[in-house]
Amino acid sequence: MKKNVFLFGFAILFSISIQAQQIPRYKANSLEKLQTITINQGLRSHNGLYNLIMQKDGNLCVYKNGNLSVWCSMTNNQQKNTLIMQNDGNLVIYNQFNRPIWSTNTYNGGIQKTGKMLVLQNDGNLMLFNQYNKAIWTSQRGRLY
Repeated sequence: MKKNVFLFGFAILFSISIQAQQIPRYKANSLEKLQTITINQGLRSHNGLYNLIMQKDGNLCVYKNGNLSVWCSMTNNQQKNTLIMQNDGNLVIYNQFNRPIWSTNTYNGGIQKTGKMLVLQNDGNLMLFNQYNKAIWTSQRGRLY
């Protein structure tokens, strides 16, 4: 009897866990060095109007009000992609084989040209800031130097 109860409980927990993974989980509005975003995770702007999400198809996108696409990395048709704010200041998307497929190219440029933190702004713009809080990359304009 105990074995059946245990298996039934495990099946319920497993089912809840699968359902929870399908709902996007948002971190705050920023991503700092060595933090990652994986499938169904993302950022939410402080005003709540914009969401950055790593989609199941591998595309990293910003949406307004949950359904209007504002910006995408164009990394779709890849699976299990992961976005990481690397220690060298480069924001990179790696595919399932741990190969880089997209980046901001903000590394090895000295302190003023390397990223420290990615922020999803209240206007939907993704901005990468250096350690002096100066923007060095944006989703609207690309690299700023």
